[in-house]
Amino acid sequence: MNENAIDTAAESVAPQIDEPQKKRRKSSDKKSADSKVSVTIASNAFELVSVFVSALVVIAVVFVFFVRPVGVSGSSMVPTLNSGDWLLITPLYDEPEYGDIIVSYPPSVFDEPLIKRVIAVGGQTVDIDYDTGIVYVDGVALHEEAYVNTPTTRQTAQDQQFPLTVPEGYVFMCGDNRNGSTDSRSTLVGFCREEYILGKAVGRIVPFGSWDIYESFRQAVGEE
Repeated sequence: MNENAIDTAAESVAPQIDEPQKKRRKSSDKKSADSKVSVTIASNAFELVSVFVSALVVIAVVFVFFVRPVGVSGSSMVPTLNSGDWLLITPLYDEPEYGDIIVSYPPSVFDEPLIKRVIAVGGQTVDIDYDTGIVYVDGVALHEEAYVNTPTTRQTAQDQQFPLTVPEGYVFMCGDNRNGSTDSRSTLVGFCREEYILGKAVGRIVPFGSWDIYESFRQAVGEE
């Protein structure tokens, strides 16, 4: 075999040796790229799950320590609140004041949370003239026309004897629908210990666009 023949043979063999190496390199490069893609997808998925979990934790903390939604059932707070309304209440509440709408869970025959308005606090004296429908606190008549459904004229056999003084650490609460509410006027409910107050209503979230639940009360006390 001459020299030219040897060279030609060498040249024809070389591509047969290099081709498998190229395929292996391509395969290795593809695996590396696929691996990077998998790592990226896994990383993005982990970040998405982390954000979702963090959001749930934040929402849980807000609802437990700052605000929580509460549904209204019944007509005892008409016209201020209606059955089916949803409120946001805050449990960060330790100084009840006249006019506050509260959610409480005192021991009573109803064995369920009550949504009422604070009329008087510990140390104050409440009196009710059922003939005129006027409520007095410490001898001063309350101007309630703007937020009560009807004057306080209904009296039942279960009602407490007035006047009476609210014990310290308790509140006297009534529904705005005075003649359709069982509340602190009745011995079936009585005074509510402050420790049984779950929170104060800060606004209404359903129906939408009716957040302000204290507008009529502010009108009644001359704050608007």
